[in-house]
Amino acid sequence: MTELSDYPKSDCVRVFDIEAISIPIVYNKYGDYDPNGMMYVLKKDSERIQREKRKFCSQSSTAIQGCSASCYKSK
Repeated sequence: MTELSDYPKSDCVRVFDIEAISIPIVYNKYGDYDPNGMMYVLKKDSERIQREKRKFCSQSSTAIQGCSASCYKSK
């Protein structure tokens, strides 16, 4: 059978406590977005990320309904 990678085998198993949260995902600087986006996050960071989302949405009335291109200017 052909090996799919050249990485050495490791006996190390990493375990992460994750959860999926609902968060709008912006695709580009033109405001294209998915209002029903889902993202996997570490459970320990979930509350902080959702708090930041609420703070951002309360500051910008167009954050969820569609953001203008000026909100997401590329650098």
